[in-house]
Amino acid sequence: MLTIFYNSAPFIPCTQIFEYIVSILDSYRRVLIIWDKIFGTFEPERDAEKPVYGLITNVKSFDALWLQFFEFKAIGWDKGWMKNKKGEDRFPGIWNKIKCVVAPPGWFRGLPTKQFFWWRCMEDPGKGIPKIEKDVVRYSQPLNLYETLYVVVLFLTSFGCSTEFYPHRNEMSWQLFIAYSAYLLSNIQMVGYYLDKRPVAIPLDILRLTVTCVYCILQSNITILAFSLFSLFYVIYFLRNPTKSVKEE
Repeated sequence: MLTIFYNSAPFIPCTQIFEYIVSILDSYRRVLIIWDKIFGTFEPERDAEKPVYGLITNVKSFDALWLQFFEFKAIGWDKGWMKNKKGEDRFPGIWNKIKCVVAPPGWFRGLPTKQFFWWRCMEDPGKGIPKIEKDVVRYSQPLNLYETLYVVVLFLTSFGCSTEFYPHRNEMSWQLFIAYSAYLLSNIQMVGYYLDKRPVAIPLDILRLTVTCVYCILQSNITILAFSLFSLFYVIYFLRNPTKSVKEE
């Protein structure tokens, strides 16, 4: 929504935009408020018209990699294939599909735009804003006890790895740098896979831990080797075998 605010409605007073935008990224509302204070366009919240903070629609995934890039897919691909209630393409033809990528985020066919420096913005910032998901259902896949414990350990391991990696990254060889980065990123990715209950979580985790064990043997890293072997045993015995797991509620 901030993209719509700053790309499609530059220098429009907040008093005008407030009527249309009722979903604001809570993470940035206190950071960018300084510009409204400087230019005198600040608009306080109204008791009779409370804004809804957060995303327009709930993101139903904990996949760290997907969360970094899903908006690019939404703008670069999904929007171009949107259909109306009759099942007709909102952006027919290749040119319209390309145009919806480079046009302001709120642009749809028939909505006028105007030039602003080297790009274009919406003439009416209130047009093209998608509907807000009012009844937000919290996304949380049920995990059994063994899965919950393992996810917590993965998260703590990622945190510990990052605190060790960050201050010494400039002193590492490129091989060690890549190994640390791969281990850290794969840990974070596996947390998302387990929280999403992805079927590929266990096979990929077994492969990840096997590769880690081989690397630790080659590098004579006994500590991480022991931890990886224990994790591998835990995944195979408790997570891969459903009869050993606690029944999900």
